[in-house]
Amino acid sequence: FAEYGEMYEPMRTLLASNLRGPHVSFAARLSTPGGHGTENGWGDFITLTASTPQEGRVRVRAALAGHPDLIKIFTDGWRYGTSADLTSMNVETLRAMVEEAHQAGVKVFTHTVTLAGAKLAVSTGVDALAHGINDAEVDEELIALLREKGTFYISTLSVFEQLKRTETPAHAARWKHLMNNVRRLHAAGVPVAIGTDSGITDTPHGPSTLHEIELFAKAGLTPSDALLAATSVAARALGQAKDRGTLEAGKLADVLVVSGNPDQNIA
Repeated sequence: FAEYGEMYEPMRTLLASNLRGPHVSFAARLSTPGGHGTENGWGDFITLTASTPQEGRVRVRAALAGHPDLIKIFTDGWRYGTSADLTSMNVETLRAMVEEAHQAGVKVFTHTVTLAGAKLAVSTGVDALAHGINDAEVDEELIALLREKGTFYISTLSVFEQLKRTETPAHAARWKHLMNNVRRLHAAGVPVAIGTDSGITDTPHGPSTLHEIELFAKAGLTPSDALLAATSVAARALGQAKDRGTLEAGKLADVLVVSGNPDQNIA
């Protein structure tokens, strides 16, 4: 595990060269044995695994040796009712992992797609829920937890939209939950941010981000709020608001100028 962090160095060296490229936040991946992120032989290769608090602390320390920008934990093994569930993280192990990461000043995002998994994850102090709750409408208990903890909600609608196209009852129900949950959490004052899960089938880097903003507007956010979810709110979620996310003197300038008023018409 001591060599785990070395995988970042070639990419960091390349990005630090004269190559023109995007800003990249490197994420260490942690899961449970047999959990999401370990498929195809990825367990303990690009995804470190743990099933007890002690193992969790050891794995997070190994990941931190590579100085990741954030840690992503695959908390939830639910496979959307389309295939057998994978293993899920128990609350004690997740809490230990979050504590280790936060002691090092590193944020924790978690793959959590069920209502029960979200409540478990938020209770441990994770910084963001990634991908969106698919199996149910959010309830007042979760809303209160999210607001109390200041947790960000990042629903990757674009990657799930393709499933809606099949128009099966199960997919239609999941899509309804995803869209309603974005709208309801935003209305409740929970910070919702843009994410895409780009790289998955039919979600290419770049266009998917723009489409995600459109989907947030379709979910019920104003065009302005959808743009904020992709800029200032996303920067806050990553802990990068001092450098980016808003147009202010002294910040990095990463500006796209368009004709028209996207704060009124998102297209």
